[in-house]
Amino acid sequence: MPERYAYTIQLIGGYLQWLISQDNIQDKAKGDRGIISTLKRSKEFLEEVEFNEKWVFEEIDNWISKLSKYKVGQKIIKQTAEKLSYDTGNWFTEVSSYLEKCYYWEIRPEGISDLKKLFEEETQSFFSKKNYWKKLSKVAKHDLDEACLCLAFERPTAAAFLIMRATEGVLRHLYESKTQQPLQGFINWGELTKKLQSQISPLLKDNLNHLKNNFRNPVAHPDKIYSQKEAERLLHNAINVIEQMIDES
Repeated sequence: MPERYAYTIQLIGGYLQWLISQDNIQDKAKGDRGIISTLKRSKEFLEEVEFNEKWVFEEIDNWISKLSKYKVGQKIIKQTAEKLSYDTGNWFTEVSSYLEKCYYWEIRPEGISDLKKLFEEETQSFFSKKNYWKKLSKVAKHDLDEACLCLAFERPTAAAFLIMRATEGVLRHLYESKTQQPLQGFINWGELTKKLQSQISPLLKDNLNHLKNNFRNPVAHPDKIYSQKEAERLLHNAINVIEQMIDES
């Protein structure tokens, strides 16, 4: 099982435990954070971790069908709550047995970013506007998403490399946009910035040189090892420069 399922496994346990507690809580069947939505999310997560006990999914579907007759906001009756608690307890036993055979990572990053955003690859949320994310190439989006996943699992040096690759990709696009000419062969970061200096703002030029000197060059050095906080700061600095390049392209 891939390591990225770690957070999902935690959610499964939380959702099932909440359903088991319905014999005491007796919460609403439908509506925001209702029992039906929790059942549906539990089913999705179980499918994600490749849980394959058909009878559990059939019982979940039966409960969703049964509770769909309730009005929005209406709470379930005690007898129904007790039966749901009992059934969920059986699912929990089966699911726990399955998950004990799986492997996953316990994530305890000592960084500065929102772990949920990093883990769920919500990279676009780090940009100040959605429009910036939409203008990135498929490769740049992929590199930034992978960088966030590396940061979530505390692999900052790998993340730094991907962040710089994405940023350099945007720089190359900026060059082509300004010159209206496709790049021929490989031209390094410094040379690109030098060729563009008369066509971009002094601030962008300074920021590109700052990234090159303090991050782009060091990340390519075989002796450089990034810390978690250092790589996360690089992510946010790079995003700011990427936004500037998009504005000026």
